[in-house]
Amino acid sequence: MKKAVVKNLLGIFFVGVLIFSCKKDNVDPVTIDGTWRVTNLNVTIGGSTVDYWSLYNQFFPCTKDITVTFDLNNSFSVFEPKGCVDDNGDSFLPLGKSGTYTFSTDNKLILKEAGGQTLEGTVIVESDQITWTTKTDVNGVSTDILAKFARVQ
Repeated sequence: MKKAVVKNLLGIFFVGVLIFSCKKDNVDPVTIDGTWRVTNLNVTIGGSTVDYWSLYNQFFPCTKDITVTFDLNNSFSVFEPKGCVDDNGDSFLPLGKSGTYTFSTDNKLILKEAGGQTLEGTVIVESDQITWTTKTDVNGVSTDILAKFARVQ
């Protein structure tokens, strides 16, 4: 009987040691600071989805070099190679060249362009990829935008 009690106590002791000795992982806060290259830009209008970034890359290869940099001071900037514009002379990325951003713990990303426009969306951050989604209204039609970015630095 004493042996059974001692075994049980030892078992409880070892289980307790295992439970309390488990090291809790320190979870680093999710950040988006760094430089990111656009890899995908899906736009869904009225149920039809088009990957505009693939089209841009085919007809305007310079778009593969467009990047967005988010710094630790909550500023962002867009790099576009010189002369990388569409046939109308406009930028391919529907985003101003610079501005500020707010990235909240609920994964909301708000971009405030230097020109005044504000873009807001939800972000999923993985180690080397950002997926950004937003919903907007284009000429009275509900439009979903899904953009993916790969980490450059």
